Amino acid sequence: MIILGATVSGCISENESSVTDLEDKFTEKDEKIADLEASIENLTAQHQQAMDNLTVVTSTLQTTQSSLESAQENITMHLAQITTLQAEIDSVNSESSDYDSQMNHLSFMLNESYARHQENVTLVSQLTEERDSLQAALDQAIDTIDTYEQIFI
Repeated sequence: MIILGATVSGCISENESSVTDLEDKFTEKDEKIADLEASIENLTAQHQQAMDNLTVVTSTLQTTQSSLESAQENITMHLAQITTLQAEIDSVNSESSDYDSQMNHLSFMLNESYARHQENVTLVSQLTEERDSLQAALDQAIDTIDTYEQIFI
């Protein structure tokens, strides 16, 4: 009977040790799960921020693109005006008896149109640079989103 009691006592002691080991492993796994869930929350927040940034960049890009298109339309209109004014200058040179007054007037208009044209050329250049910068930011935001999506997949 003493031998039987000692054997049973050894089994109980081993079982308690196994239970404790399992409880420790469960606790460790629960901590890992909590850490992973926190990481997921953090990545989700970062992903949302990237999406918000993408929305802002896309909106700014669209606004800049519209401004660029408008400036390009102005350039086309001014070039047409310059062409028309130049043709008028040529016509006046061959027909008009009051050449000097009409020539001065048309030259003034031509210079004014050319000055506006130069302003628009500068504006188009600036808007093009801004568009390119925004496109680069958009590309970076898309790459960031793709990276986050790959993490979640």
